[in-house]
Amino acid sequence: GQDNLLITGFFGVVKVISCLFFLLFLVERLGRRGSLLAGALLMGMYMLIVAILTVKFPPDPDAGLTPSSIASLTMIYLEAMSYNISWGPVPWVYTGEIFPTRIREAGVAIGTATQWLFNFVFSQATPHAVENLGWKTFVMFCVFNWALVVFVWFFIRETKGKSLEEMEERKCSNPRIFF
Repeated sequence: GQDNLLITGFFGVVKVISCLFFLLFLVERLGRRGSLLAGALLMGMYMLIVAILTVKFPPDPDAGLTPSSIASLTMIYLEAMSYNISWGPVPWVYTGEIFPTRIREAGVAIGTATQWLFNFVFSQATPHAVENLGWKTFVMFCVFNWALVVFVWFFIRETKGKSLEEMEERKCSNPRIFF
Protein backbone atom coordinates (compact mmCIF):
# COMPACT_ATOMS: atom_id res chain seq x y z
CA GLY A 1 0.00 0.00 0.00
CA GLN A 2 2.04 2.91 1.36
CA ASP A 3 5.36 1.40 0.17
CA ASN A 4 4.03 1.06 -3.38
CA LEU A 5 2.97 4.69 -3.37
CA LEU A 6 6.39 5.78 -2.08
CA ILE A 7 8.23 3.69 -4.69
CA THR A 8 6.00 5.04 -7.47
CA GLY A 9 6.52 8.63 -6.34
CA PHE A 10 10.27 8.17 -6.08
CA PHE A 11 10.28 6.57 -9.56
CA GLY A 12 8.57 9.67 -10.98
CA VAL A 13 11.02 12.01 -9.27
CA VAL A 14 14.01 10.03 -10.57
CA LYS A 15 12.69 10.24 -14.13
CA VAL A 16 12.01 13.98 -13.99
CA ILE A 17 15.38 14.79 -12.42
CA SER A 18 17.35 12.67 -14.91
CA CYS A 19 15.51 14.20 -17.88
CA LEU A 20 15.95 17.74 -16.56
CA PHE A 21 19.66 17.15 -15.86
CA PHE A 22 20.14 15.80 -19.38
CA LEU A 23 18.32 18.66 -21.08
CA LEU A 24 20.10 21.35 -19.05
CA PHE A 25 23.65 19.99 -19.09
CA LEU A 26 24.21 17.10 -21.51
CA VAL A 27 22.11 17.31 -24.67
CA GLU A 28 24.51 19.66 -26.44
CA ARG A 29 27.63 17.90 -25.11
CA LEU A 30 26.70 14.31 -25.89
CA GLY A 31 24.82 15.01 -29.07
CA ARG A 32 21.68 13.31 -30.26
CA ARG A 33 23.27 10.25 -31.87
CA GLY A 34 25.60 9.51 -28.97
CA SER A 35 22.79 9.83 -26.48
CA LEU A 36 20.52 7.52 -28.48
CA LEU A 37 23.30 4.93 -28.87
CA ALA A 38 24.29 4.99 -25.20
CA GLY A 39 20.69 5.03 -24.00
CA ALA A 40 19.61 2.04 -26.07
CA LEU A 41 22.75 0.09 -25.19
CA LEU A 42 22.30 0.74 -21.46
CA MET A 43 18.56 0.07 -21.50
CA GLY A 44 19.15 -3.26 -23.23
CA MET A 45 21.84 -4.18 -20.72
CA TYR A 46 19.59 -3.35 -17.75
CA MET A 47 16.71 -5.39 -19.20
CA LEU A 48 19.03 -8.37 -19.74
CA ILE A 49 20.21 -8.12 -16.13
CA VAL A 50 16.58 -8.10 -14.91
CA ALA A 51 15.86 -11.19 -17.05
CA ILE A 52 18.89 -13.03 -15.66
CA LEU A 53 18.04 -12.07 -12.08
CA THR A 54 14.43 -13.20 -12.59
CA VAL A 55 15.55 -16.58 -13.95
CA LYS A 56 18.20 -17.16 -11.27
CA PHE A 57 16.14 -15.82 -8.36
CA PRO A 58 12.41 -16.17 -9.16
CA PRO A 59 10.27 -13.55 -7.42
CA ASP A 60 8.60 -14.67 -4.21
CA PRO A 61 5.74 -12.34 -3.21
CA ASP A 62 5.93 -13.57 0.38
CA ALA A 63 9.69 -12.92 0.78
CA GLY A 64 9.52 -9.13 0.79
CA LEU A 65 12.50 -7.20 -0.54
CA THR A 66 15.27 -9.68 -1.25
CA PRO A 67 18.72 -8.71 -2.54
CA SER A 68 17.77 -9.92 -6.03
CA SER A 69 14.50 -7.95 -6.02
CA ILE A 70 16.38 -4.84 -4.89
CA ALA A 71 18.89 -5.40 -7.70
CA SER A 72 16.07 -5.82 -10.23
CA LEU A 73 14.34 -2.70 -8.96
CA THR A 74 17.62 -0.81 -9.23
CA MET A 75 18.00 -1.97 -12.86
CA ILE A 76 14.45 -0.77 -13.62
CA TYR A 77 15.28 2.64 -12.14
CA LEU A 78 18.55 2.81 -14.11
CA GLU A 79 16.69 1.81 -17.27
CA ALA A 80 14.17 4.60 -16.71
CA MET A 81 16.98 7.08 -16.11
CA SER A 82 18.71 5.92 -19.30
CA TYR A 83 15.46 6.39 -21.20
CA ASN A 84 15.09 9.89 -19.78
CA ILE A 85 18.55 10.91 -20.96
CA SER A 86 18.10 9.46 -24.43
CA TRP A 87 14.95 8.08 -26.04
CA GLY A 88 12.63 10.14 -23.84
CA PRO A 89 13.71 13.69 -24.76
CA VAL A 90 15.99 13.29 -27.81
CA PRO A 91 13.31 12.37 -30.37
CA TRP A 92 11.50 15.61 -29.53
CA VAL A 93 14.63 17.61 -30.29
CA TYR A 94 15.68 15.49 -33.26
CA THR A 95 12.37 15.61 -35.14
CA GLY A 96 12.48 19.41 -35.06
CA GLU A 97 15.94 19.36 -36.64
CA ILE A 98 15.75 16.79 -39.41
CA PHE A 99 12.83 17.96 -41.54
CA PRO A 100 13.05 20.68 -44.19
CA THR A 101 11.07 23.83 -43.42
CA ARG A 102 8.29 23.04 -45.90
CA ILE A 103 7.35 19.75 -44.15
CA ARG A 104 8.66 20.34 -40.61
CA GLU A 105 5.22 20.84 -39.03
CA ALA A 106 3.83 17.63 -40.51
CA GLY A 107 7.02 15.71 -39.70
CA VAL A 108 7.04 16.82 -36.07
CA ALA A 109 3.31 16.09 -35.75
CA ILE A 110 3.72 12.58 -37.14
CA GLY A 111 6.80 11.99 -34.96
CA THR A 112 4.92 13.15 -31.85
CA ALA A 113 1.87 11.04 -32.65
CA THR A 114 4.06 8.01 -33.30
CA GLN A 115 5.91 8.40 -30.00
CA TRP A 116 2.65 8.79 -28.06
CA LEU A 117 1.13 5.80 -29.85
CA PHE A 118 4.06 3.52 -29.10
CA ASN A 119 4.29 4.70 -25.48
CA PHE A 120 0.61 3.83 -25.13
CA VAL A 121 1.02 0.44 -26.85
CA PHE A 122 3.99 -0.52 -24.69
CA SER A 123 2.31 0.64 -21.47
CA GLN A 124 -0.75 -1.45 -22.32
CA ALA A 125 1.13 -4.52 -23.58
CA THR A 126 3.84 -4.77 -20.93
CA PRO A 127 1.68 -6.06 -18.03
CA HIS A 128 0.24 -8.76 -20.31
CA ALA A 129 3.70 -9.64 -21.61
CA VAL A 130 5.09 -9.98 -18.08
CA GLU A 131 2.11 -12.10 -17.08
CA ASN A 132 2.38 -14.40 -20.11
CA LEU A 133 6.09 -14.38 -20.95
CA GLY A 134 7.60 -13.71 -17.53
CA TRP A 135 11.36 -13.11 -17.67
CA LYS A 136 11.32 -13.41 -21.47
CA THR A 137 9.61 -10.01 -21.57
CA PHE A 138 12.84 -8.44 -20.37
CA VAL A 139 14.85 -10.35 -22.99
CA MET A 140 12.40 -9.05 -25.61
CA PHE A 141 12.98 -5.46 -24.43
CA CYS A 142 16.73 -6.09 -24.43
CA VAL A 143 16.57 -7.21 -28.07
CA PHE A 144 14.38 -4.22 -29.02
CA ASN A 145 16.85 -1.82 -27.44
CA TRP A 146 19.91 -3.41 -29.01
CA ALA A 147 18.13 -3.32 -32.38
CA LEU A 148 17.82 0.44 -31.82
CA VAL A 149 21.61 0.61 -31.38
CA VAL A 150 22.03 -0.92 -34.85
CA PHE A 151 19.39 1.40 -36.31
CA VAL A 152 20.99 4.53 -34.84
CA TRP A 153 24.48 3.43 -35.87
CA PHE A 154 23.51 3.04 -39.53
CA PHE A 155 20.71 5.53 -40.09
CA ILE A 156 20.75 8.43 -37.64
CA ARG A 157 22.96 11.41 -38.36
CA GLU A 158 24.29 13.75 -35.71
CA THR A 159 22.58 17.14 -35.64
CA LYS A 160 24.45 18.65 -32.66
CA GLY A 161 25.85 22.06 -33.54
CA LYS A 162 24.25 22.14 -36.99
CA SER A 163 21.85 24.84 -38.08
CA LEU A 164 18.60 23.87 -39.76
CA GLU A 165 19.99 25.23 -43.03
CA GLU A 166 23.13 23.08 -42.70
CA MET A 167 20.99 20.01 -42.08
CA GLU A 168 18.91 20.68 -45.17
CA GLU A 169 22.02 21.33 -47.30
CA ARG A 170 23.64 18.18 -45.99
CA LYS A 171 20.60 16.10 -46.95
CA CYS A 172 20.55 17.55 -50.45
CA SER A 173 24.28 17.05 -51.04
CA ASN A 174 24.41 13.53 -49.61
CA PRO A 175 20.99 11.90 -49.91
CA ARG A 176 20.42 8.57 -48.19
CA ILE A 177 17.35 6.42 -47.77
CA PHE A 178 17.10 7.54 -44.15
CA PHE A 179 18.24 10.62 -42.27
